[in-house]
Amino acid sequence: MKKIFILVFLSSALSSFAMNEKVDSSCSLFVKADKAASKASAFLALKKAGYTLNEADLVRKPNNTETGAGFWDAMIYVKGKPSRVICYGPGEYVNPHFHNEEELFQTTLGGCDFWLLEKEWKYQSIRAGQEIRVPAIVHCLVADDREGLCMHVARDDSTRSVEFIKDLEIPSEQN
Repeated sequence: MKKIFILVFLSSALSSFAMNEKVDSSCSLFVKADKAASKASAFLALKKAGYTLNEADLVRKPNNTETGAGFWDAMIYVKGKPSRVICYGPGEYVNPHFHNEEELFQTTLGGCDFWLLEKEWKYQSIRAGQEIRVPAIVHCLVADDREGLCMHVARDDSTRSVEFIKDLEIPSEQN
């Protein structure tokens, strides 16, 4: 009987691992960075993730290197389509905000803790190779505190808007 239980438990744990789910819901979340990643480190991470770009193309959003809130991005072509590439350094984060349009990101390096605010915060653990579908609702993330996060979205940002939610913080637990 013990052998069957252990086999079922291991099978379940391995299936969860293979699906990039966190097996133990009590495990800690990524630690937020105090300071922004450098432009040079973002450029190297994006190159490692497979993107072709020039370091000069990278812009800090928001334009602040004092805190870990924000990311580096650039507009380039990915698979022949105009795309926005984004690099969050280890532990960098974006505070709760929303856009007027849905977004679909393809992650290529690292991962993140990601939340959507529906009626309550909904948590996801995202790893490289997964898509992040973001409806036009409040969301936020914290990048992997070892690898950070690189991703892209095929889009023309000319019609997209963003609004940050004051007095709403990143959740401190998985829901």
